[in-house]
Amino acid sequence: MSFDGVVFSKVVYLLKNKIINSKINKIYQLSLTDFAFVLFSKTINTCLVVSVNNTSSYISLDSSISNPKIEQSHFTNTMFYHLVNGKIIDIEQINNDRIVKLTIDKTNEIGISKVSYLYIELTGKLTNMILTKDNNVIIDCLHKIGITASRTIETSGIYMSPLVKKLKNIYNDEYDPLLSIKEQFGGMSINLVNEINYRLENKEAFNDIVNEIKDSNYVYLYPSDFHIIPFKSFNSEYEKMDIFEGINKFYKSKIKEATNNTNSDLIKVVNKQLKHYTSKKTKLENELNKAFDYEKYMEYGDLIFSSQYDLSKSYSEVNILSYSTNSNILIKLDNKISLKENALNFYKKYKKYKNSLIFIKEQIDICIQNIEYFSSLLFQIQNSNNEDIIQIKQELINQKILNISLPKQKSNKEMKLSEYEIDGIKISVGKNNLQNEYLTFKVAKYNDYFFHVQDYSGAHVIVHANQLNEEIIRYAANLASYNSQARYSSSVPVQYTQVKNVKKIPGGKPGKVILKEYKLIYIDPTKI
Repeated sequence: MSFDGVVFSKVVYLLKNKIINSKINKIYQLSLTDFAFVLFSKTINTCLVVSVNNTSSYISLDSSISNPKIEQSHFTNTMFYHLVNGKIIDIEQINNDRIVKLTIDKTNEIGISKVSYLYIELTGKLTNMILTKDNNVIIDCLHKIGITASRTIETSGIYMSPLVKKLKNIYNDEYDPLLSIKEQFGGMSINLVNEINYRLENKEAFNDIVNEIKDSNYVYLYPSDFHIIPFKSFNSEYEKMDIFEGINKFYKSKIKEATNNTNSDLIKVVNKQLKHYTSKKTKLENELNKAFDYEKYMEYGDLIFSSQYDLSKSYSEVNILSYSTNSNILIKLDNKISLKENALNFYKKYKKYKNSLIFIKEQIDICIQNIEYFSSLLFQIQNSNNEDIIQIKQELINQKILNISLPKQKSNKEMKLSEYEIDGIKISVGKNNLQNEYLTFKVAKYNDYFFHVQDYSGAHVIVHANQLNEEIIRYAANLASYNSQARYSSSVPVQYTQVKNVKKIPGGKPGKVILKEYKLIYIDPTKI
């Protein structure tokens, strides 16, 4: 992962020196996951670019953005209302993790100052942007996260940072030569760990390496990675650039590279579905918030019928004492109908919203499943050859999303899979949903071993053997993690179990499975 915690800390440090006291003039949503905050002060005129794509997230300054294509979302509009014309007065990294907190002070039309916080979390699958009040009550967020073992992210909830494993910070803490670098220090990509180990083996002092990291104001670009020190272990040429300029170039080249290898029409179809279900989910969540208040409508009806008001007359509002709270309630009414008819309408609303709660929750779950499904398809498209693209098209035709005809293809018995071998053991990898289903449920044997990343979309990996050793486990887990949406993350959790414990989800999307039991291994993805 290029944009690791060490790079993140350096970027936050530079941002503190560059954009404190700058004003947010505009906010652009460049795509479903990319945002640009137009900043202006006496010393700068640039954009703070934030990408919360969970496979390649980053934050940078970019002055080259002009006349961008703009996406619209409820979250962007909310940020616009609370942040535009506000001043960034503080920037803080949270828990030495890839989380930055922007404090924005905005003065309204009548001269009242109001502080908001924008939390930018670039933490793998849970990558997010969260806007809160100054008491950390959540105003809105890009991705709502339901109740989990660690925290809940939803409107009106209290913001809490995600739980992180406590490890040393390379910028501040001492090195223990008796422990490995990876065991001691957090926030480091696998390539940086390997580089430090390489330098230590070549007799460089640990403190000298750390001082080089601390003093660096550049990035060193390689075809597949970058960092703020050169990777001597790569033994290859690099391009030395200003940190923000280099970050922007690296990620723009990755976007261009991915785009050149994909079918643009197919991406448009999948993006259209993503936008549809994202928008639908937002609307349903708004309906759910209304439905949660269904009991108040029963109370309104009861209070009206027990009040001293003339039920035959019409009112625009009534003020009635509530016996449950022992305080007056102001009830807004439709003055075109009688008070009695208003009360009956409240009873109807009570029944409607009460009955709709289960239905709305089910529909939100369906939207979440579809968002995950189409996000995984985007990843598959970006890492597919022409033959794989045809299979993805066929999958979308089967789902009645694409209305086209394809030339007759080979049967599933002839479907080509990616094959690897270690210690004489064959390992097969599926690169899309059709290949995954074919591999796991047609090719794999009952006692073969199944590998898949946890909580991410990715390849099914089958080890064609009924016994494993540590080397095979790590090799197969690496294949699963690298061929997944977690490719650019570190310490990726990979589940593995025998194929007999893998079941299709009834009525689920292609490639989706559930595991009856499994073991877990954490791996840093590397290309094989």
